[in-house]
Amino acid sequence: IASKGGNYLLNIGPKGDGSVPEESVKSMRTIGDWMKKNGEAIYGTQASPFEKLDWGRCTQKGPSSGVHLPGGITRLYLHVFERPADGRLVVPGLANKPLKAVLLDGMKRLKVSNTPDAIVIQLPDKLPDPVATVVALHIQGAPQISTR
Repeated sequence: IASKGGNYLLNIGPKGDGSVPEESVKSMRTIGDWMKKNGEAIYGTQASPFEKLDWGRCTQKGPSSGVHLPGGITRLYLHVFERPADGRLVVPGLANKPLKAVLLDGMKRLKVSNTPDAIVIQLPDKLPDPVATVVALHIQGAPQISTR
């Protein structure tokens, strides 16, 4: 939802006796656990510069989002919902120089390379989160996206 510029509203209410349903408590704990590891990719971010990504969504922090990171760097947070079968996370149309890519959960550095029309990140065989793993891609400057 943050990738589209929105806010997530938890629609959780108490039962008639004031207690919170156990299903709601479990959901809130799961969300809280994910946010402890990946909250950086949500709090203070702006919507995705990409129209559509086949493998998930993107949020960002950097010059174009009003967050000033050292050296004019932009951080693109790549929310991977579906790991590509070949393990290559393709960020299409991004012309910026990639500086580094890391798994936000544990900060493991990933191999990143340029092709003429994309940036490609090599994902590990197993992603740390089965629902939404976040890769932080650091690029130089504001995102420059071509729509060839």
